[in-house]
Amino acid sequence: MAAQPYLVSPSNLKVSGLKVLLATLILLGIFFRFANLDKKIYWHDEAYTSLHLSGYSVREMKQGLFNGRLLTVDDIQRYQRLSPDRGVSDTVALLATYDAQHPPLYYALARLWAGLFGDSVSSIRGVSALLSLLALPFAYWLGWELFQSSVTASILTGLIAISPFHILYAQEAREYGLWMAMTLFTCAALLRALRKPSYVNWAIYALSLTLGLYTYLFTVLVGLAHGIYVVVMERFRMTRVVMAYLLATGASGLLFAPWLMSLVVNSSRVIRSTAWLAEPRSLPGLVRSWIADATRIFADFNLGSSDPLILSLPILLVLAAVIGYALIFLCRKTPPQVWLFVLLLGGVTALFLIIPDVVFGGHRSSISRYLIPTWLSIQIAVAYWLGFGAGDASYKLLQKIAIAFILSASLLSNIVSMQSDTWWIKYSSQHHLETAQIINQAEQPLLISSDFYNNKGELLSLSHSLEQHVTLLLVREPQSPQVPDGFSDVFLFNPSPDMQDSLKADGYSVESIDGNGMLWKAT
Repeated sequence: MAAQPYLVSPSNLKVSGLKVLLATLILLGIFFRFANLDKKIYWHDEAYTSLHLSGYSVREMKQGLFNGRLLTVDDIQRYQRLSPDRGVSDTVALLATYDAQHPPLYYALARLWAGLFGDSVSSIRGVSALLSLLALPFAYWLGWELFQSSVTASILTGLIAISPFHILYAQEAREYGLWMAMTLFTCAALLRALRKPSYVNWAIYALSLTLGLYTYLFTVLVGLAHGIYVVVMERFRMTRVVMAYLLATGASGLLFAPWLMSLVVNSSRVIRSTAWLAEPRSLPGLVRSWIADATRIFADFNLGSSDPLILSLPILLVLAAVIGYALIFLCRKTPPQVWLFVLLLGGVTALFLIIPDVVFGGHRSSISRYLIPTWLSIQIAVAYWLGFGAGDASYKLLQKIAIAFILSASLLSNIVSMQSDTWWIKYSSQHHLETAQIINQAEQPLLISSDFYNNKGELLSLSHSLEQHVTLLLVREPQSPQVPDGFSDVFLFNPSPDMQDSLKADGYSVESIDGNGMLWKAT
């Protein structure tokens, strides 16, 4: 059964003050989502988004670029711009064949948007920011359905509006900002269907689940959490509610079947493209990433694993304590139909990723975007605690301090991030601006690379920062580059060991010239 209304004492936040605060946070959230959209590096995964939108396949890109011929920056950028003779259907067909783990809803919308407003970095990221705003009304709806409290719903909406984590992914030219919104939509639609069963409400849930699946595949874990919740609440009996849930999810499955067939047919490509997730990581390293990612939804100052722990430890400890207390508080103060829903929403996704990493090795659970439902469940718990009105004066003072701390940390995080040209979210491409600066400073540079490892996407990303006087020479492994004369400097981008040996055999001396091991120089 659904979460039923239950009485709690009014929050110590006055209603009028809460409305002003919520409106302020929403306006700030909108501002941060659209501020400096083109400032941060357009990284590897985003470059693949533009490749898909261009209508060119990875195979066509390789044939056109990695052929041992001299290329201009515009030659590379051709695969980052819309092709006039290729449209939305080409983008969807390419995803189905080459990148089926990414369903087409976001990419189809982005292609339509780019056709109307251009294919610049700001434009492509702009559609992501716009779609991410859907999370705000859906967050309020979910907060109301779950707690029947406008106070808690408002606080949840405000937390999501200015969350540094949500804003980072809202500015990412990928589907994750939309997935956050669809996850909230699906959860709210289920609770609505359980609270007020009707054909219309169950149809809305089926539609929300379908849209979620066509946005990101891990929506299936959200649906699984919902299924467990419904079955447990109905005490493992085949009731009308369970039947309605099964019919709704069955309808959603049928609507998703065409893309599921693409996944099955191209499963070998999907397995190869996700094999990197099985690379092992130590358990302490995984635990550290879990804690860091959980706290980044409230405060994020770009402190990575290489930074001294003392820089992040005070913030981590305070936020970890807030999160832990909020989860315990939720379980103690709410009926099972509330806390079970929240714990299942976060727990199913987290366990699905953590267990394989711990048992078989890998680092799936350290990829923060995969655990979006988990981070949403934490925000729900914290919002409930911050909005709970019962307690003495000292307790209310603690709440006010926590609200001030979280809002201040989030706002400061967003201000710092807004002015940065890179961030941890850019992963392998974080240092491309430094790399490009070195290359651009040369009088007549030649940049040599190959299709080694993940160079294809990294070169597409790097091309957004290269100046027009840069010439490129790209080859396919194990082909050796034939270096022409007439260039002031010869740079190598992430050269494979075979390429290094080949150039050395031709009399060149090769050495790394940056601290990241990506840019080398041949003399």
